[in-house]
Amino acid sequence: ILHVVGAKALVKNHDHCFAFVGRNEKKPLHGGIVVLLLRQHGDQYVSRMPDAVGIYGPTALGGIGSIIGCARAGQAACGAMLDVESGYGRLVGLSALPSSQMIYGIVVMFSLNRPVTIESAPGLFAIGTLTGLALMFSAMFQGACCASAINSSKSKPEIFGLSAAPAAIVEGFAVFAFIFALV
Repeated sequence: ILHVVGAKALVKNHDHCFAFVGRNEKKPLHGGIVVLLLRQHGDQYVSRMPDAVGIYGPTALGGIGSIIGCARAGQAACGAMLDVESGYGRLVGLSALPSSQMIYGIVVMFSLNRPVTIESAPGLFAIGTLTGLALMFSAMFQGACCASAINSSKSKPEIFGLSAAPAAIVEGFAVFAFIFALV
């Protein structure tokens, strides 16, 4: 028996096949999911999920935030294009601004991607998860700032640069999270 979950136990046989065994059931899992989620540490098998979340979380969470932020700003840009006669490029460019958090997440993922030990796993989990959350929220709120800038500049084009300043400030916080994760 390798691990007990409630009334079930994870068992490994001589062929290295895993099975969850309950009172009257046996479900062999030949490699697959259980092997991906567990790693051996001495005589124990330890969950790899915190490792994976910590290492790949910045990319996934930064990507989720970038999707939401770019979609929100992009919808505002599409609506503004119906009301203005020119300057479509700057509207589209501003709507792509939240995509930078995805790039930051990829760089952080590559910097955290290393062999994981029992001692380093909690730190990697904390850094990766917290950085990913910061990037996600930054991208989401930056999309809201970009949408506001697009909506305000469609009726008064001369304030375009000034109306984009809040989005730049939010970007600064994403950069802070990015730099602190690398350090």
